[in-house]
Amino acid sequence: PWLQGRDAAYWGDIDTWGLHMLARARSHLPRLQALLMDRATFDAHARAAVAEPLPAPCPEPGALPPDPAGLDAHLRTLDRGRLEQEFIAPAAVANAVHGWARAVG
Repeated sequence: PWLQGRDAAYWGDIDTWGLHMLARARSHLPRLQALLMDRATFDAHARAAVAEPLPAPCPEPGALPPDPAGLDAHLRTLDRGRLEQEFIAPAAVANAVHGWARAVG
């Protein structure tokens, strides 16, 4: 309950499990802001993507906003649809975290 009135961010792997966890977290914190879990980030780092051996269950309708839901659907079509967060460029991570922190200020 103490998080309900606070700004919070989530950064997970860009795969169906990361988006599944984002949906579950958003069910408790609807204002939760996802960081670096978008199609642009995936596409920019796709060379580091690997196969996802067992995809997460498909999200319930409305569990994710349109952009993450579209990313989830896209990842399910790929042979290499799993990008672990440690393969995202450190500068991109720093920019995203600092940008989010400034925005919620």
